[in-house]
Amino acid sequence: MRLAPLKSLPPTMLVLALLYSAGYPLAAPHATHAAPAAADEQTFGQQPTPTPAPIIRPRPRVRPTPTPTPTPKRGDIRTTQDPTPTPTPTPTPKSGGGLSTGEKIAIGGILGAVVGGGILVAKSGGVSSGDLSKNGPQFPSALTMSNIQVTGFADAGWPLFVGYELQQPALVTLTIKADKVDPFVQQLEGSPGAHELTLTIPARFDSKKPRVTSFSLTAVSDNPSAPAPVEFVYVDICAGHNAVGSVGIDNVSFQPGDVQATAQSQKANYKFHSLFDFDKVTADFMLIGRNDKREIVAKRVGREKFDRGIKRDGWLASDWDCRDGKKVSQGRHQLQVRGWRGLEQGGDWVATMSKQFVRVR
Repeated sequence: MRLAPLKSLPPTMLVLALLYSAGYPLAAPHATHAAPAAADEQTFGQQPTPTPAPIIRPRPRVRPTPTPTPTPKRGDIRTTQDPTPTPTPTPTPKSGGGLSTGEKIAIGGILGAVVGGGILVAKSGGVSSGDLSKNGPQFPSALTMSNIQVTGFADAGWPLFVGYELQQPALVTLTIKADKVDPFVQQLEGSPGAHELTLTIPARFDSKKPRVTSFSLTAVSDNPSAPAPVEFVYVDICAGHNAVGSVGIDNVSFQPGDVQATAQSQKANYKFHSLFDFDKVTADFMLIGRNDKREIVAKRVGREKFDRGIKRDGWLASDWDCRDGKKVSQGRHQLQVRGWRGLEQGGDWVATMSKQFVRVR
């Protein structure tokens, strides 16, 4: 076959000839484009040539990049919730308000307890150590003779002397109390007559210095079915190494037995002796009577102070005008003498009653 020269071929044929000479399959484009159509349509009577499945590689998992939380600027309102909520601060109450009545009562009770606790260290029965140093052992102004109450200093190991008289059989009880200490209770001799005893303050009353302590002497009938106050007369009570031996102030004299104070302005006279040094001494004039329970009561109607005290083995003597203020104190009277040392000097004290009575008319 004779080939025509390339220059004499039409342009179309020239392109086809070049492609053929390069080996390009002229039917491939038709087969390739026909395959997708055969795959999409239903084929009857013949099996289509299977098209090799494309290789599908798994797409790599891409983690989403978290959106950063913008830093809030001053003035922004934060709407996101923190995992740990910020506690709401308790508002500070203003002066004079902000507390309910119940809160005020509760706080007042707490403060009262705290302050009360502090006071109890220095006080017992409303008497402070300063009171005792200045004014001596404290008795009620009206002293019930079947229930003697006195407050004074005490310490562990101190001697305590008690003297009393009974007119009938009785149950006599001594009780010693101090703050934050278990009370000491002891039954005393209860037969009729005069009794004296000396005992030692228990070790549990030990403290750095003598403490404020209350003492009581009670007497009731020994009838268990109907106990009642009995005719009980206290004579002496004293505490401390420089007050007991047996009783620190003795030989108390109070006379005459009958004084005409209203018509003749007579006076009673008295004197007493001391076995120890006491910083201060008082002479208390007690009017003796009975209360509505028929108990013997001694009411103080006069007092004379000896601020210079008394020396060991010394004597003091004076007289009394038999007056309660400006008026004559008519009735039966007894003299009570008290001597004491201040806390810095040891705190020892003594109280004793005269055995004589003075009737004032």
